[in-house]
Amino acid sequence: MQRLTKQQIINETVVHYLLNLRSVSGTACKYINDDGNKCAFSRCCTNDGAAILHENFEGKSVTSQAIDDAGGPDRFLRDEYKGHSNSFWRNLQELHDDSSNFIIGGYSPKGIEKIKTLMERYK
Repeated sequence: MQRLTKQQIINETVVHYLLNLRSVSGTACKYINDDGNKCAFSRCCTNDGAAILHENFEGKSVTSQAIDDAGGPDRFLRDEYKGHSNSFWRNLQELHDDSSNFIIGGYSPKGIEKIKTLMERYK
């Protein structure tokens, strides 16, 4: 399988959250929430990788030392998503984690600006 570019991953993520709910519980973002929704990072993970994150690293950032000590982000990702920097995953995750990026039925003006910033930064 060919690896996806950062632009492809951003586009895929944007569409995903137009069609699916974010992974939150109350105001906290989750790798996997009780409804089975996944965050921007864990939706790119293998099923086992997402489960490990949920069970062992919930509440810890994908760029945390705990994740690095566990083998880094690539350890959890499906092959087509591997090879991107921690800073890319952190920036993508920020789109998901900030509730002010969303309005009912789509993205807020702030969210649209975040998407534009991501697309520009990672072109």
